[in-house]
Amino acid sequence: PSQAPSQGICPQPLVSGHFQDGQAEGIVLTQGLNGEPLRFPLHLWYSPTALWRCAPINRAIYHITSGAAAKAWCGTVVVLKFNGSRRQGYSDARSNDLPALSAYFLTYK
Repeated sequence: PSQAPSQGICPQPLVSGHFQDGQAEGIVLTQGLNGEPLRFPLHLWYSPTALWRCAPINRAIYHITSGAAAKAWCGTVVVLKFNGSRRQGYSDARSNDLPALSAYFLTYK
């Protein structure tokens, strides 16, 4: 799935407090299953140091990928959904966003 840097006038959420070392990197998912464009892109944050710090495997990601992801995702992952394609605000990601997230985690190398 395609990734793009976050752009637009949306305020940046304060997510670093959710990560053990206060470091978070973000990516924006713009495509879902089979390369279909997402009507509302997903903004995902993760810890770039979680694997190095030996953080535990993220069980939610393990579950939605049935353990088939090529990369072991460790530590906290935060996902918000943009309110619109112009990326001017956020809403909670919901269960109907899981297929797009699962596809991303399964194809990430």
